[in-house]
Amino acid sequence: EINPDIIHAHSSKGGVLARLAASKLGIPVIYTPHAFAFLGPEGWKRRFYLFIEKRLVKRTAKLLAVGQSEYGRAIRDVGFPTERIAVVNNAIPIGQIEVADARITHADPLVLMVGRLSYQKNPEMFVRVAKLIHDRLPQVRFMIVGAGYQEHHGALVRKLIRQYQMDSKIEIKPWMNAEDLAALIAASMAIAIPSRYDGLPFLPLEAMAMGKAVVGTKVDGVQDAIVDGQTGFLVDLD
Repeated sequence: EINPDIIHAHSSKGGVLARLAASKLGIPVIYTPHAFAFLGPEGWKRRFYLFIEKRLVKRTAKLLAVGQSEYGRAIRDVGFPTERIAVVNNAIPIGQIEVADARITHADPLVLMVGRLSYQKNPEMFVRVAKLIHDRLPQVRFMIVGAGYQEHHGALVRKLIRQYQMDSKIEIKPWMNAEDLAALIAASMAIAIPSRYDGLPFLPLEAMAMGKAVVGTKVDGVQDAIVDGQTGFLVDLD
């Protein structure tokens, strides 16, 4: 009905549907995976998702990667020719970033994670690390912002918190507006990004713009955002 001249498809599922539909109409598609779906599952699911991506290479006018990791995956794993990939790094308007007032104050140091309670964002690692830190530095508090939306691992995370007897130290909050989240980042001592894989996450960029310590996993996307030992710290997954 719209009959566009070009379609920009976002995410793996959207990318598959858009390319299948558009190819029948002769409409070129630009595709941005925001982290390929095959990076998540193991075994036959991973192979199946990768198979679909490979089959749709010829139906993709251009792959627009959000970072160097995604660019590399598109070439090595999926088989995209380099001339059909462009990289436009996810970014924030650094000139507009202002250090938010620390309207939220805590008597104790706060370590913050922002992300869905999902397999990709790996909140379980955050809970395990929180337990290790608590055993050495019991005054440190922890918070996860991201409950509610696509909360596939919510029950698992809460069970782990109870198992470690960390109920009074780890707080889980739902998504909030950007202004409140900025104030929370400003009030935090450190920001953690324990993802199993990512596109190129905005959180470490926003946190570093506020001068916050950032620690992330050495995985796709996160390692594009953090220069280990210079702009933050990278650790091995789990």
